[in-house]
Amino acid sequence: RHAAAAPDGLPSARAGLLLARRLTRRRSYGGAERLLAGLQQRLPEDPDVAIARARLLEWRLRDLRGALEAVDAALPHVSPRSAQDIDLRHRRARLERRLAGRRGRDP
Repeated sequence: RHAAAAPDGLPSARAGLLLARRLTRRRSYGGAERLLAGLQQRLPEDPDVAIARARLLEWRLRDLRGALEAVDAALPHVSPRSAQDIDLRHRRARLERRLAGRRGRDP
């Protein structure tokens, strides 16, 4: 926990990702989301945090809009054509499709 709260960039992000994974395995999805949201706010340049948060929001918490916001916040911080850029763009397209489908079913 202390390493995830440290302001020192990459080690803090890695510790936070490991802690969020453990929280998710224990089905503490809200706690994992709060941890990842704080990390993403403190370290917006780390796309791995945004990807983990978007996955959690989309698949565990069913918050498609929140997942899309996490992806959109991370895209400016990744280098073009990197693995993270490709992942985030695919994820964004899928989220937009899912949100469009959801809007079509709403009365």
